[in-house]
Amino acid sequence: MRLLFAILTLSIAVSSTSCRKGEIIGREVQVGNNDILLITTDSFHISGSTVEAQTERTDERFEGMLGAYVDPIFGTNVISFHSQFHLEEEGFVFPSNAVFDSAFISFRLTGGYREKDIPNENGTLVHFEVYELSEDLSYESQYQSDQQIGVNPALVGEYNGEVNFDSVFVNGVAQPAQIRIPLSQTWTEAIMTSDSSNFESNTAFSSFMKGMSIKPIQTSDPNSNGAIFYFNPLSAFTGITIHYHTSSDTTKFEFITSSLTANFMTFEHDYASAPIGSILNDTAMGSDKLYLQSTIGTNIELELKDIAASFAANPKVINIAELFIPVDTSEVYTPLSKLTVSRKLEDGTAELLPDQTQTGNRIIDGTLNSDSSYYRFLITQYVQEIIHNYIPGSDKSEILLISPTGNTTLANRSVINGPRPLNPSVSKMKVVITYTPL
Repeated sequence: MRLLFAILTLSIAVSSTSCRKGEIIGREVQVGNNDILLITTDSFHISGSTVEAQTERTDERFEGMLGAYVDPIFGTNVISFHSQFHLEEEGFVFPSNAVFDSAFISFRLTGGYREKDIPNENGTLVHFEVYELSEDLSYESQYQSDQQIGVNPALVGEYNGEVNFDSVFVNGVAQPAQIRIPLSQTWTEAIMTSDSSNFESNTAFSSFMKGMSIKPIQTSDPNSNGAIFYFNPLSAFTGITIHYHTSSDTTKFEFITSSLTANFMTFEHDYASAPIGSILNDTAMGSDKLYLQSTIGTNIELELKDIAASFAANPKVINIAELFIPVDTSEVYTPLSKLTVSRKLEDGTAELLPDQTQTGNRIIDGTLNSDSSYYRFLITQYVQEIIHNYIPGSDKSEILLISPTGNTTLANRSVINGPRPLNPSVSKMKVVITYTPL
């Protein structure tokens, strides 16, 4: 009787444990009710390093960035904008008695990036300089994120002051938030009095006035680290406006941007004099902290050394494999909202994971979980593939490349806890695999 009671007690305990385990891990990928067969492990060796991102195209973006700020980790980040401008009306001629009143180059703001604890109503101190291009821009050409372009030496516009995201008033009329940089009278009058043939067509005008380069200058004001501003290059409030009057009228003429005007952004990072400069490509430092910066800044390379060898010896079914990337949300700057993952090949190029290409659904997460402060990638098919292709005795490592999403449209950055953080109380980066032995 005692033996029967013991058997019944053990059966109930196993059943209870099985149910609890099924609720916690892998229920959606386990066939039937055999939850007791699920095993979860995260004891894999990961090495990580912060690396500089490769250049990307930045021409003809439908969202632009412009500005400069000093990050306590990444140092100075400067984003310049270079653009053609077309005529509001081809064939227009300024009246011979036109008198200059004012001129501005403006950019319709849609947002920005700066310290997250600054109230929205507070502006940011900035300094912009404007130069006329000395090189042609071509809509058919491709421009990379580190590309520079020639400019005439004469300064044609400058603004050194505050920018915020409130409405601005132009001649007493409220307009959406803008960066408005005044242009010099000398430059503007040279445009107004130039030969009428320069205004016959947009092609003629682009040959005469090749475009403008807007260069942010990092302010030395101790009260402002600066900011990166987001703007709409195709907005009606983005362009050059010349205000003038005649003896009988006060009016304006605009030089506009459109989907046919060439433009691109230049990204400049000064890592040499920043803290991050001493930890780039360093796997020892990467064990503790790793760093991601958009604006073609930094990526993370992860080396996965022993996953395939650990699983290849005995047959197993991979139910689910996940990569968890914990982020430090205590930083003064808002972290990236989403990351991307790819597989780095031996020739240095990268490709999508099989989880993205074989299922027809390329979204395998990577979104910041704000409650738990981590990014998660589902990499089940990828892990299954590397196990299947494993050659016993091979010391080949797998390299995953983690990159910011929105490199040319957002300025966020993230500080990541590495796979072996010095602070034992914080979450670590890890690969978690739930499997069923066969």
